[in-house]
Amino acid sequence: MQIRTARLEDLENLTRLDAAAFGDLAYPPFVLRQLFDVYIDCWLVADHPSDLLGYALPAVSPMRNDEGWLLALAVRDNVRGRGVGRRLVNASLEILRSLGVTATWLTVEPDNAPAISLYRSMGFIEKELRENYLGPGEHRLLMKLTS
Repeated sequence: MQIRTARLEDLENLTRLDAAAFGDLAYPPFVLRQLFDVYIDCWLVADHPSDLLGYALPAVSPMRNDEGWLLALAVRDNVRGRGVGRRLVNASLEILRSLGVTATWLTVEPDNAPAISLYRSMGFIEKELRENYLGPGEHRLLMKLTS
Protein backbone atom coordinates (compact mmCIF):
# COMPACT_ATOMS: atom_id res chain seq x y z
CA MET A 1 0.00 0.00 0.00
CA GLN A 2 1.21 3.47 -0.89
CA ILE A 3 -0.06 6.80 0.49
CA ARG A 4 -0.05 9.37 -2.32
CA THR A 5 -1.94 12.43 -3.48
CA ALA A 6 -5.14 11.79 -5.39
CA ARG A 7 -5.20 11.97 -9.18
CA LEU A 8 -8.00 12.93 -11.52
CA GLU A 9 -8.34 9.31 -12.64
CA ASP A 10 -9.07 8.35 -8.99
CA LEU A 11 -12.34 10.30 -8.87
CA GLU A 12 -14.58 7.42 -9.96
CA ASN A 13 -13.08 5.12 -7.30
CA LEU A 14 -13.21 7.94 -4.73
CA THR A 15 -16.90 8.41 -5.46
CA ARG A 16 -17.59 4.70 -4.85
CA LEU A 17 -15.42 4.64 -1.73
CA ASP A 18 -17.11 7.74 -0.31
CA ALA A 19 -20.59 6.30 -0.96
CA ALA A 20 -19.65 3.00 0.70
CA ALA A 21 -18.18 4.75 3.74
CA PHE A 22 -20.77 7.48 4.28
CA GLY A 23 -24.01 6.25 2.69
CA ASP A 24 -26.61 9.01 2.61
CA LEU A 25 -24.03 11.53 3.84
CA ALA A 26 -21.59 10.85 1.00
CA TYR A 27 -20.46 13.80 -1.06
CA PRO A 28 -22.27 14.08 -4.41
CA PRO A 29 -19.91 13.43 -7.34
CA PHE A 30 -19.90 17.08 -8.39
CA VAL A 31 -18.77 18.13 -4.90
CA LEU A 32 -15.99 15.54 -4.95
CA ARG A 33 -14.85 16.99 -8.27
CA GLN A 34 -14.82 20.53 -6.86
CA LEU A 35 -13.03 19.41 -3.69
CA PHE A 36 -10.45 17.72 -5.89
CA ASP A 37 -9.87 20.95 -7.80
CA VAL A 38 -9.49 23.01 -4.61
CA TYR A 39 -7.48 20.50 -2.53
CA ILE A 40 -5.50 18.79 -5.28
CA ASP A 41 -2.21 19.00 -3.35
CA CYS A 42 -3.64 17.73 -0.05
CA TRP A 43 -6.10 14.97 -0.91
CA LEU A 44 -4.49 11.65 -0.02
CA VAL A 45 -5.34 8.12 -1.04
CA ALA A 46 -4.20 4.73 0.21
CA ASP A 47 -3.41 3.03 -3.09
CA HIS A 48 -3.14 -0.72 -3.47
CA PRO A 49 -2.76 -2.61 -6.76
CA SER A 50 -6.26 -4.03 -6.26
CA ASP A 51 -8.04 -0.72 -5.54
CA LEU A 52 -8.05 2.41 -3.40
CA LEU A 53 -8.23 1.31 0.25
CA GLY A 54 -9.07 4.71 1.70
CA TYR A 55 -8.70 8.44 1.49
CA ALA A 56 -8.15 11.47 3.70
CA LEU A 57 -8.98 15.07 2.92
CA PRO A 58 -7.01 17.56 5.03
CA ALA A 59 -7.47 21.29 4.49
CA VAL A 60 -6.14 24.55 5.88
CA SER A 61 -8.79 26.89 7.25
CA PRO A 62 -8.97 29.83 4.81
CA MET A 63 -9.49 32.45 7.52
CA ARG A 64 -7.06 31.04 10.10
CA ASN A 65 -3.94 29.71 8.42
CA ASP A 66 -2.74 28.12 11.66
CA GLU A 67 -5.83 25.87 11.84
CA GLY A 68 -6.63 22.88 9.69
CA TRP A 69 -9.39 20.36 9.29
CA LEU A 70 -9.51 16.70 8.51
CA LEU A 71 -12.63 17.06 6.38
CA ALA A 72 -12.97 13.36 5.66
CA LEU A 73 -11.39 10.01 6.37
CA ALA A 74 -12.74 6.92 4.66
CA VAL A 75 -11.38 3.37 4.78
CA ARG A 76 -12.85 0.33 3.05
CA ASP A 77 -14.70 -1.97 5.46
CA ASN A 78 -12.57 -4.99 4.59
CA VAL A 79 -9.29 -3.29 5.63
CA ARG A 80 -10.40 -1.39 8.74
CA GLY A 81 -8.25 -2.05 11.78
CA ARG A 82 -5.13 -2.68 9.67
CA GLY A 83 -3.49 0.74 9.99
CA VAL A 84 -4.79 2.31 6.78
CA GLY A 85 -6.66 5.08 8.60
CA ARG A 86 -3.73 5.77 10.93
CA ARG A 87 -1.33 6.10 7.99
CA LEU A 88 -3.73 8.44 6.18
CA VAL A 89 -4.19 10.62 9.28
CA ASN A 90 -0.44 10.76 9.92
CA ALA A 91 0.25 11.77 6.33
CA SER A 92 -2.54 14.39 6.54
CA LEU A 93 -1.06 15.85 9.71
CA GLU A 94 2.37 16.03 8.06
CA ILE A 95 0.90 18.03 5.18
CA LEU A 96 -0.98 20.36 7.52
CA ARG A 97 2.09 20.94 9.70
CA SER A 98 4.20 21.70 6.61
CA LEU A 99 1.65 24.40 5.78
CA GLY A 100 1.98 26.00 9.21
CA VAL A 101 -1.05 24.43 10.88
CA THR A 102 -0.71 24.14 14.66
CA ALA A 103 -4.27 22.97 15.47
CA THR A 104 -6.25 20.36 13.54
CA TRP A 105 -9.98 19.84 13.94
CA LEU A 106 -12.27 17.03 12.86
CA THR A 107 -15.78 15.82 13.44
CA VAL A 108 -16.81 12.21 13.94
CA GLU A 109 -20.07 10.40 14.48
CA PRO A 110 -20.43 10.05 18.27
CA ASP A 111 -21.24 6.31 17.96
CA ASN A 112 -18.18 5.55 15.83
CA ALA A 113 -16.09 4.06 18.66
CA PRO A 114 -13.28 2.70 16.42
CA ALA A 115 -12.71 6.10 14.79
CA ILE A 116 -12.86 7.95 18.11
CA SER A 117 -10.37 5.47 19.57
CA LEU A 118 -8.02 6.02 16.62
CA TYR A 119 -8.21 9.80 16.95
CA ARG A 120 -7.68 9.67 20.73
CA SER A 121 -4.64 7.43 20.27
CA MET A 122 -3.20 10.06 17.93
CA GLY A 123 -3.66 12.86 20.47
CA PHE A 124 -7.01 14.33 19.45
CA ILE A 125 -9.11 15.57 22.35
CA GLU A 126 -12.89 15.67 22.44
CA LYS A 127 -14.06 19.28 22.61
CA GLU A 128 -17.85 19.16 22.36
CA LEU A 129 -20.85 17.37 20.92
CA ARG A 130 -22.57 19.39 18.20
CA GLU A 131 -26.15 18.32 17.72
CA ASN A 132 -27.62 18.30 14.21
CA TYR A 133 -24.20 19.29 12.83
CA LEU A 134 -24.87 17.61 9.47
CA GLY A 135 -28.64 17.97 9.59
CA PRO A 136 -31.47 16.66 11.76
CA GLY A 137 -30.29 13.75 13.89
CA GLU A 138 -26.75 13.90 12.47
CA HIS A 139 -24.78 14.81 15.57
CA ARG A 140 -21.00 15.03 15.50
CA LEU A 141 -18.27 15.02 18.10
CA LEU A 142 -15.79 17.84 17.54
CA MET A 143 -12.19 16.84 18.25
CA LYS A 144 -8.96 18.85 18.21
CA LEU A 145 -5.25 18.09 18.03
CA THR A 146 -2.76 20.79 18.98
CA SER A 147 0.75 20.25 17.68
